[in-house]
Amino acid sequence: MIDFSDRTFYKILEEQKQRVPNKYDKREGTSLIDTALRPESWEFENAYMLLRRIQDNGFMATAEDNAAIEYKAAERGQSRKAATYAVGEAVFDIEVGLDKRFSTINGADSVIFATTKFIARDEDGLYRYEAVCETAGISGNGYIGALLPISGEFGGNLNIARLEAITIPGEEQEDNDTLKQKYWESFSQKPYGGNIASYRTACLDIDGVGGVQVYPHWRGGGTVLCSIIDGSYSVPSATLLEIVQTAICPPEAGNDNPSANGYGIAPIGAAVTIGAPSPYTVNVSMTLTVKGGYSAETVKSGVRKSLEAYLLELRRNWGKALTRNVVEYPLSVEVAWAQYHTLSTEGVANVSGITLNGSAADISLTETSVLQQLPVLGAVVFN
Repeated sequence: MIDFSDRTFYKILEEQKQRVPNKYDKREGTSLIDTALRPESWEFENAYMLLRRIQDNGFMATAEDNAAIEYKAAERGQSRKAATYAVGEAVFDIEVGLDKRFSTINGADSVIFATTKFIARDEDGLYRYEAVCETAGISGNGYIGALLPISGEFGGNLNIARLEAITIPGEEQEDNDTLKQKYWESFSQKPYGGNIASYRTACLDIDGVGGVQVYPHWRGGGTVLCSIIDGSYSVPSATLLEIVQTAICPPEAGNDNPSANGYGIAPIGAAVTIGAPSPYTVNVSMTLTVKGGYSAETVKSGVRKSLEAYLLELRRNWGKALTRNVVEYPLSVEVAWAQYHTLSTEGVANVSGITLNGSAADISLTETSVLQQLPVLGAVVFN
């Protein structure tokens, strides 16, 4: 790596002046030589800045330009995952048909869902449809409630229109940090012929999957468990589980159990079950001192958001690739990190006596083939 850090305007200007004999006037601001060399020195500095940027973008560790990162990732067969669209289930009291558009009712955050598939008529007479958000990303994930038809084509016959669940959360376009992580993992994780890396890659390539833990020999030879979380790093819906199961290892016709006959991505001889972790509630208690001029309630709300961000960070790491030849996915909720995130909240002067589920000790979550746990924030009590 070439060090361009000293290639600054003033350093270049001084070096150029030194090449001019001292018998000439080189005073700053008054001499013709100084006036003539200054624009050139600015241009040289800009050229060195461009050279540094070109050099940095030639290495994944220092690359910052989106296109450069994508080009480097492509060298390892990796690509940036595009944003996906939230999929939900909506119910109506009449048959609305397909491709009918409905708006959520949440002000500036409103988005449009369109019906794409008829699911069934419920016992209470409501018609259930699959509905897909027209806006890519996470904007379609946060709403459950009444829907407003875009047009008046139902002639006043529609009385119930409601989005009841988000079955597959939408995801934002993969960011640079995640793409870089995939690039580095490609050197140690080589997907091939039904190894752990191949199951991990196959699951993560499916829209809506945000993480996976792979457990070989789950119930004896030839059985594999892939436990997944969704794109919002939460416990997946039954719909998403079914989609992934069908893609990886569907059952034999007329049977409910995964087939080892190789009908999906899984190789012949492997019966792969797609499962999900169990939510593990973390209740936090603390003694909080609030800075002067801050509302206690506002600070408490901020602390809760900080703790939620901490647990979200843990959930993002829940399905990280194995770093050594041991099938382990260690995950802990730590008091020190809870304290750090609390103290980082605006308006917090001090915090003490933090407990997690009534104890001052860290929580080591269970991540085994029998039970996988996903941390979620419960009650936050301020003493």
